[in-house]
Amino acid sequence: MEGDKKSYRITAGDAIICIFVLAVTVAVCCFFYIKSLAAPSYVVVTSQGEEYVYPLYKDAVYNVSGLLGDTVLEIKNKEVEILSSPCLLKTCTNRKIEKNAESLVCLPNGVSVQLKAVFEQKNDYDAIAF
Repeated sequence: MEGDKKSYRITAGDAIICIFVLAVTVAVCCFFYIKSLAAPSYVVVTSQGEEYVYPLYKDAVYNVSGLLGDTVLEIKNKEVEILSSPCLLKTCTNRKIEKNAESLVCLPNGVSVQLKAVFEQKNDYDAIAF
């Protein structure tokens, strides 16, 4: 029964597949890393199915109506902060965001704030026939 042992060897095809999968993984990681380095330009606020877009370069204070009441957010020095919210724990008011794709969310009030480098406007149409 000593002859029952099988030996496994890596073939050239196995090595090519492993190298290909590794290269694709590295490329995808680099793509998302480089995308995250882009400087944000817009503040996108979503509340009750509505989307509001504000410029990040303009210092201002905005009131956004949520499920429980108004959430007040401030844009100052290219940073965004929730100043006040009608939620109980107020955990959304504990930090500022300044980098691309960072977000602040007040779940009880249904308000989310996200920084974006590029804003893509949504269309009401999936397709248009001519």
